[in-house]
Formats: sequence, C-alpha cells, structure tokens
Amino acid sequence: MRCRRITAIAIALIAGMLVAHFYAVPLWCWGALALLGLGGACAWRRPGRAGLMLIGVAGLGAALLLLAETRPALPAEESVTLEGTVVEAPAYQEEQERAVLVVQDAALGKVRLYLNAAEAAVAGVRAGDVVRANARLWLDPPEDFALYLWRYGIAASAFADEAAFEPGRVSFARVRDTVRDSIAVRIEALFPRTADLVTALVLGDRSELEDEQNDAYARAGVAHLLAVSGLHVSIIAELLDKTLRKLRMPRGAVLGVVFCALLAYSALVGMGASIVRAVLMYAIAGIGRQMGRPRDGLQCLSAAAVIQLLARPLWLFDAGFILSYTAIAGIQLVGEPIFARLQGRLRHRATRYVVQNLLMSYGACVGTLPCVVAVYGWTSSYGLLFNLLAIPLSVYAMYACVAVLLVGMVWLPAGMLLSGIPEDLLLLLDGLTEWAASLPGGVLFLRTWTAWFIVLVALAAVLASGRLKIPRRAATAMLAALPLLLVGYEVGARLLPQGEVRVVFLDVEQADSAAIHAQGRLYFVDVGERYSDAADYAAHNGGRVEAVFLSHLHDDHAGGLEEVLESVSVGAVYVPAGWENYDVEEDSANALAVAREAGVPVVSLSAGDTVRLSEGVTATVLAPGPAAEGGEDANAISMVLEVRYGAAAALFTGDLPADCEPDALPDIDLLKVAHHGSAGSTSSIFLAETAPSVAVISVGEGNPYGHPAEETLERLEAAGVRYFRTDWNGNIECVLQADGSVFASVEKEGQS
Repeated sequence: MRCRRITAIAIALIAGMLVAHFYAVPLWCWGALALLGLGGACAWRRPGRAGLMLIGVAGLGAALLLLAETRPALPAEESVTLEGTVVEAPAYQEEQERAVLVVQDAALGKVRLYLNAAEAAVAGVRAGDVVRANARLWLDPPEDFALYLWRYGIAASAFADEAAFEPGRVSFARVRDTVRDSIAVRIEALFPRTADLVTALVLGDRSELEDEQNDAYARAGVAHLLAVSGLHVSIIAELLDKTLRKLRMPRGAVLGVVFCALLAYSALVGMGASIVRAVLMYAIAGIGRQMGRPRDGLQCLSAAAVIQLLARPLWLFDAGFILSYTAIAGIQLVGEPIFARLQGRLRHRATRYVVQNLLMSYGACVGTLPCVVAVYGWTSSYGLLFNLLAIPLSVYAMYACVAVLLVGMVWLPAGMLLSGIPEDLLLLLDGLTEWAASLPGGVLFLRTWTAWFIVLVALAAVLASGRLKIPRRAATAMLAALPLLLVGYEVGARLLPQGEVRVVFLDVEQADSAAIHAQGRLYFVDVGERYSDAADYAAHNGGRVEAVFLSHLHDDHAGGLEEVLESVSVGAVYVPAGWENYDVEEDSANALAVAREAGVPVVSLSAGDTVRLSEGVTATVLAPGPAAEGGEDANAISMVLEVRYGAAAALFTGDLPADCEPDALPDIDLLKVAHHGSAGSTSSIFLAETAPSVAVISVGEGNPYGHPAEETLERLEAAGVRYFRTDWNGNIECVLQADGSVFASVEKEGQS
C-alpha cells in the first residue's frame, strides 16, 4: 500500500464490483459503505486510514456497478414506433437477409434494430441519418444477451419489416464513418490482394474476413494481431515519437501531439476497451516522465483500470477489457521478472531479443489463460512459439501499410507502386498462419479454471515478481514452478478418479441435450439444434467427447452434431437401429455426413446393446428393437437409454410416444421426460414401472406447442416425482451416487 497505492485502489475497486455482481446486497448498503470509508479516511489521521480508504473504494465500486447494471424498463406493449438517429451504420446479414443498425430513440434510448430489407435498400444509410419505423420490441431476450447489449448502452432490441430514412445533420459519428469509408476505399485500391486483411489490421474491421481465416489466426494463437490493441498503439506512438523528436520538438509537445493522434485513432476504430487501455497507459507514463516520477508499469496499468472502470463499470465483464489487462499483468508479473534475471547471462543481442520476446509472449499467455479457457474452452498449442515470428512480421507489415497509405493519400500511383512490399509480407504472414493452424495437435482443450485456482496462480505470480520482499531464490523458484502448477491442475482434473456421475441437462430452448460426466469421461445424449450450447460445453470441459448418443434424427436432437464435430474430438456417434427407414431432417443428415468424412464411426444400436462408459458406468439400450419398421415419424424409434452407476440409474427417452414405450422397464432414479413433456408421452404406467424420484423436462420458454402439457405434469405429480424444467431452471445438474441417491442443482431458481 505504501509503494503502490494506485494498485491497491484498483484491486479494492474491482473486488467491490465483483462482490456486488455476485451477491445481492442493496445499493444503499454499498453507498453507505463508500461514504463511511472515504469520509473516515479523510477525517481519521491515525493508523488504519489506508484500510478505511480501501473499504470506501470497494463500496464505491460496488455502488457504481449496481447503478450501471440497472437497465431501463421496457414498455409493456410489443409494438412501438421508433423515431431517432442512426448511431451505427447498418451491418448486413446475408443469411437472414436483414440489416442490423443501432438507433438512438428519444423514448427508449439506444435500440438495436433488425430490419428485414434488401442490402441495396440500406446501402446509403449513414450514421446521423433520421430513421422512422413501426417495430416490434423483443420483450424477453435471454438475460446474458440483454446484459451484453447493455454494456454498450443498448437498452432494447426490435424488429421491423420496413423503415424510412432521411439524411441527417453532420455529427462526429458521421464524420468518423466518412473517414473510415475513405480509408477503406483507398485500401481497396492500394492492396488488391490483401485488402480484407489490411482493413482488419489498420481499422479493426474483420467483417470481410472469411470465417476460415479468422479461425486459422485463432488456432495459430495470433488472433490478437487482428484486433486493434496495444500493439497498434505502440507502433503508432513509436513512429510519431521518433519523427517528432527528429524535428527537435520539446518532449512535452511530443507527448501532447502523440496523445491527440492516438485519441483520434482510437475514436476512428471504435474506442474499444483494449485500445483505450493502451492510450491511457501511454498518457499516464508520459505524464509521469514529465513530472520526474520513475516509471512503474504496474502503477500505470492500475491507474488506467481505475479510470476506465469509473467511467464504464460494465467494462469489467468485457472480454476485450479482461484479456487486455491480464495480458499486460502477465507480462509485468511473469515475463519481465524472468527476463530481468536472465538478461545478464545473455551476451548476444539476437539471443536477448529472442528470449525477451519469448518470455513476454509467455507472460501474456499465462495472464490471459484463465479468461481464454473460460470464453473459448481451448488455447493454441503453438501460439507461444509462433508469436516470435508473427509479431515482428506483422509489425513490419503494419509500418509498411501505414507508409503506403500515407503516400497513396497524396499520390495514388506512387502508393500502388510501393504496395507490393507490405502485401508480400501479409501474404507470408497469412500463409504461415494457415500452416501453423494446420499442424497436428494445434488446439489444446482445457477445463475451465475454478476461482480458487485463479487466485492461487495470481498470488504465486505476484510473490514471484519481486514486487514483494521475498528472497530472490524463492521468487525464482516460484516462477519456475508456475508452469508445473498449471500443468498439474489440468492433469489432475483429467486423470484423478471421480467417484460420481454427473448429468447436466443443457438449456437449449425447444430442443434436447444432456452431457454425461462418467467418472471423468464426457458423453452426450442428443446435442440440440444447430448453434446450440453443446459444442461450447464440450470445448469447456476438456475438448474430448467419447461418444454422442442420438435418440433420433430430428434436428432439435441431432442438428447440433456438426458444430460438436467441428469444435472437439468425438470418438463415436450412436444412432437408433432402423433410422435409415425414417425421414431424416436436413441438419441431422448433414451432420452424419460430416462425421463419416471425419472418420468418426456411426454405429446403430438396438435393444439389448450395452456400451461401457467408464469402469463403473454402463449404458444399455432398451429400445428400439432390431427390426424397426419404416415410417414418417422418427419419434417412434427414439433410443431409450439406461445409464447405470451402482444402484443409481438415469433413463433417457428422446421423443418416445407413450404407445411405443418398452414393455420391460427398469427401476430408475432420474428420468429425462420424453418429447418435451407432451401429452402423448410418459404414461402413468411408464411412471409406475420406472418409479423415478427426479425428472427433467427439456423445453423452450413460450414454445408454440404448449409443452409441457398439463396432463403430463399432473401424472408426474401424482407419481410423486420432483421435476425441473429448463425453461424455468436453465441448466440442470443431477449427481448420481453409487448408493442410488440423486442430488439436483439448478442454474436459476424457477417455479418448480
């Protein structure tokens, strides 16, 4: 606290915000805590004053976050008339044949408008134009999506079939878009072979890049090169700084000019959290030098965080904000201390350069790893080494692109003559990235870190960094042991035996998907529709699915298989016998074709077949029979699967109709209710024979089918079955114990 007060303040501010976010404490309590703490720090002149100040800062952070999270109430009526100004120029979604734009409405605030229109109809719309539309409000969007929009000040989403636009007045947003468009046009003219990549590098606009190209950069571990961030700021700042110093401009004037240029550039590319952090750190460090203060990277980072969070508290949960700060923190706490201890032993300049860049990249990887794993579920295996080549290459390419753009703005033919050099560099970078992404084992799937382990790693990094007074040898040993700590956590999570079986029923709207954790091995029974959560869940839980059981080939049960196959490794796909004799829906058929092309076995199962999931867990098929007849409704051959662990058993029933229920049924503890709880499923006889204690209904909120039917709910209640619903409870986790007991926990409390 005595040496790095701003760092302590930043930690207290963030801690208060996190506590307020995860624990329901009234706003007035946090306000009172802030007043007492900060007021006491001003009045108290004895030891303990610093503690009071930190308590007050934590209360202030919590109060600010709660105020920022409070969204305005939406109107009760769905139909509204939007009349306002276009804030962001339309982005066109070709698959949905609609434009997406942000409108500043006088009554509702910022609204994201989904407009069903041809691309030509919105081609001339610019920021600042006036728009009028009769729209339908989205009154019940998913909570996480609504919070995501609110972080950017967007209060609601609406849909419209037509809208009227009128030219608006000149505004900052209009001028910014005009400048961006003119730069983009000049990029198209100067860089015909790599225009999309140059636009991403210079303007941060990746909308024109192919999905395969974005994926290759992510798998190679260099996706940060395509995001406007601190790397871009450092390149611009260094270029301007050297140029102005050669003109013998005073140091203070250089700082002011460069800061204004960086501010203008950050406004041009959208003022993202990452670039704002970099600009703030540049200004803080420069002001410190002007005042004769020694440079302290941790203090600069902390001061930037405090400024950003006081201005925009919701940035705390923005992935760009988290990745940016954790990357720099990792460099300062891990990369720099290791290099400082090795620097004296590295005699050759080239060796120092390679080792320094390797350690900086390593520090950034360690710092960002918890967030990367939490968001994506995997990290690049070769990113650490590939960055040694990719970063210098991209830096030189950026310098060349900026120089060519400046020349091209003055005289286009000269710019076109010089553009071959940066284009060749970018094509080389692109080719190397595709090669790195194609290497075997390029993606390393990891399990999401627990909170206690994140705190442990952060504490180890701080202790080892030299910021605290501990023996040098102990600090060096801790830095050396940090990789072993990371590897040990992952190996332990994968290899240590687990004495329970967990079944997680995913909230996939009006679809079905359940993940089975069988003593450390992951299986799926159904995977929902396309773009459901099954693929993400698999990626965040080790990246390996031993097998997928598909109850039948309807898209709400099997349509998400293609995304699972593309995201993680799958050992086998099991389908019900006789599925070829029934209609197979389009997404499901495509997914099976992808599985076969990838060499994943597709195996038909019928009554009596058994699959061993782990040493103590088996899956037995009860239906369909081996001689299933053809028909139009594949529900009739839904795979009925019994998963047994000791005395406990779970039964998965797909969309099985009541008149197709097997004759011989086992006694079970957990039931996946058939066909989303429809009236024609889960008969009283079925419930009497199976006698489950817990049942789960996978169902979408407000679905047009009336699921679950009242008759089915009454039968469950009459049988004494405690049931949960994904529309009320979100993800539902049930733990099976070997003694036959079942424990259920839910993501959110509902009405069940």
